Amino acid sequence: MTERWKPEKGEWYWFVGSDMVPREDQWENFLLDGDYYESGNCFRTEEEAKAAAEKVKALLLVLHKNQEKMRTSPEHSQKVRRSTPDYYKRFFKDVEIQVNDITHLWNLDSDEAQAVQYILRARYKNDGNDELQDLRKAVNMLNMAIKWKEIDHARE
Repeated sequence: MTERWKPEKGEWYWFVGSDMVPREDQWENFLLDGDYYESGNCFRTEEEAKAAAEKVKALLLVLHKNQEKMRTSPEHSQKVRRSTPDYYKRFFKDVEIQVNDITHLWNLDSDEAQAVQYILRARYKNDGNDELQDLRKAVNMLNMAIKWKEIDHARE
């Protein structure tokens, strides 16, 4: 088995973004760099990143089809709703709304969705004892979203 390639500081590498688009970044030994490497999302070339993106898309389609089959079962739907922690659920005119319902409805990217989740649960998780911690996490996720938007705009 060959050892995985890991960039050196200052070296450029490719990764697959949450939108399944390959992106290039410079290795700075930041936490995000390490996260990409540890999750296997760090490639020497754009072609390698594109091939990985296609594999992930194919896998996600298979998973989505299986989930759709499961979702049609009323038993599964009730089980999922019951197993979701209360701090991720709210009721609006007797209709249960979950945080994921909101983030999917608004088609948020992963960093934006995580920020919204942290904000919406902040007061309710552990009786509000983690509120400041969750709000700080939301700010970090929004900063990440801003960083990627700036990179995308700079490339246009």
